[in-house]
Amino acid sequence: MKKEGSAVILDLSSTGYATAKCLSGNDIDILGIHTTKYSPIAQNSSFVNNSIISINDSYEMTLEFLLENAKHLESPATIFVASDPMVEFIAKFGNELKPYYHVPDSDKYDLEKIMSKKEMGLVAEKAGLKVPQNAILVKGDSTDKIIENAVFPAFVKPENSLEGYKDMMGIADNKDELKKLINEKIKYCSHLLIAEYVPGLVTDLFETQGFVLSDGTPYTPVVIQKIRQHPDMLVGSGTFLETVYNPELERLSNAFLKELSLNGPVDIDFKRSSINGDYYFIEANYRISGNVDVSRAAGSNVPLLFHQSKNGQLSMLPKAKYGVQWVDEGRDWKHVVEGTVSEAELFNSYKNICAFAYFDSRDRNVFNSQFKDINHPFFKRFKKELNLDGE
Repeated sequence: MKKEGSAVILDLSSTGYATAKCLSGNDIDILGIHTTKYSPIAQNSSFVNNSIISINDSYEMTLEFLLENAKHLESPATIFVASDPMVEFIAKFGNELKPYYHVPDSDKYDLEKIMSKKEMGLVAEKAGLKVPQNAILVKGDSTDKIIENAVFPAFVKPENSLEGYKDMMGIADNKDELKKLINEKIKYCSHLLIAEYVPGLVTDLFETQGFVLSDGTPYTPVVIQKIRQHPDMLVGSGTFLETVYNPELERLSNAFLKELSLNGPVDIDFKRSSINGDYYFIEANYRISGNVDVSRAAGSNVPLLFHQSKNGQLSMLPKAKYGVQWVDEGRDWKHVVEGTVSEAELFNSYKNICAFAYFDSRDRNVFNSQFKDINHPFFKRFKKELNLDGE
């Protein structure tokens, strides 16, 4: 087994699979370790050389797996974090792994502390980015002051992604709606973030992907514009997006990366205000993005470039080609079924799809296993239109 220039992907769910797709075909030995509650879909992929699966196991067991693997390494392996629980794991145990692995950490900030959306907003402000006005509500505290001081519309979400994701978010237009939304969501979270809502359409949502080079230079090769989200266009996760030219977001992203000083890939979310046209920092993920395969398709493969940078192999700093599209084929078609997008609008928007959440012509195992039981007639048409049926 080749151990020179090896990589370890922490979490083999859909983001872990996207990471494996990006690293594949480059003589990198890939080990996947999966101890979260999510489905380890990448264990079915030929891109992953070896995998260790122990569903919903402890961080201590994850550490044990990594320390055992370290005994067989000839040089430090690159760790790729592919879920929020694994960000927390690295925050807690990263120092124990540094002798054996390239570990994502910051020399300026406590990674566990800045998983807080309030704290990451403070990092963004230090970097000179605009951040929506916000406040934290602690479970059990009175809501009166938070509601009285809220700016409407108000956006409500878990203060830490470990406590909930898109289904725990919502928008309130007035005090009564905010009180109702808080009462609904606080049942499941210890802390909520109540933030000023930045007005705009789904196409005002942007994402950047980058990392800091070994000499401290921030590098943002990819800027993405969202076109559709699900289950809601404004409160959901991206199902259809494309790479765009946006030097202003590249500049803002680089400023945040430099301030954060994280030794690993970072995914940053922005929203453009439909009122003043300014870009606002929404949040950052200190891990690989679930749509990272679009970076490979656009010629600026973020996981591969980061791996090369840690192993002294980086010879160029490419920027993503513009207009390259990515689609989540497991969810984007549902817009037609649910009536939010017409069939013609859906198919006409597909002009340059080069990457998918699951499908890869080099390795059909994951796609076939994920969707073999979906028999909806429109999904069958969708697969045919996108040429996903071939063997």
